[in-house]
Amino acid sequence: MCGYQSSYTSSWNNHPNLTTQPQPQPSMSTSSLEQAILKISKVMEDFVGKQQKINSHLNEKIDNLESSINVRMEGVYNDLSLRIEKVQNSVEKLTNLDIARGKEASSSTPP
Repeated sequence: MCGYQSSYTSSWNNHPNLTTQPQPQPSMSTSSLEQAILKISKVMEDFVGKQQKINSHLNEKIDNLESSINVRMEGVYNDLSLRIEKVQNSVEKLTNLDIARGKEASSSTPP
């Protein structure tokens, strides 16, 4: 015989920790439920306030970056425009030089 059987008492039959039935949840009183709701509301207000500050800060940084990028792109655009203009002028000069040489060559050769 096992030694545990002699230590078992019938009063343990109704002990809540020794039952297989689901344990009833302790019910909150209305005031503690209201307090919990107030605490959650406060936490949410704090969270939303902090998130709005973060969003505002991020929007400011995004605006600054956008402005900086626009200034840089304008500089790049202006630089490229000048370079394209120089290339066009060079092409025009070379074309005119080629035309002038062609006229010289055709006028210097006897018909």
